[in-house]
Amino acid sequence: MSTLTVTTKGQITLRRDLLAHLGVQPGEKIAVDKLPDGRLEMKAVQPAGKISDVFDFLKRKNGPSLSVEESNEVAKRGWAGKGDFTDGVIAYEGSWLGAETLVSFDKKAVKLMKARGESARLLS
Repeated sequence: MSTLTVTTKGQITLRRDLLAHLGVQPGEKIAVDKLPDGRLEMKAVQPAGKISDVFDFLKRKNGPSLSVEESNEVAKRGWAGKGDFTDGVIAYEGSWLGAETLVSFDKKAVKLMKARGESARLLS
């Protein structure tokens, strides 16, 4: 248990280890709920995503966004209904960045890559 000191302004400072435990970075928010018996519960506020964040996922760092043709290639690499779109994105981007082997915890993705004759390794 940690003990915090209340300042004359009624404020407290959370130490780095507590912020790390919450997964909070500078500038992020913490929600505080009042519980019975004078207790408080703190949780990191999960930022709400925007639909545009999905499109930024396909944007390359220091490079252009995917073209329509490249997006279609990503979808094809989803293994024509045998995998999912995320599998396709991972395979496409890995290939684009020069990766020779897919390394994943996803047993299905590794199995599909191997079935296509591509190098893949399952992490456990």
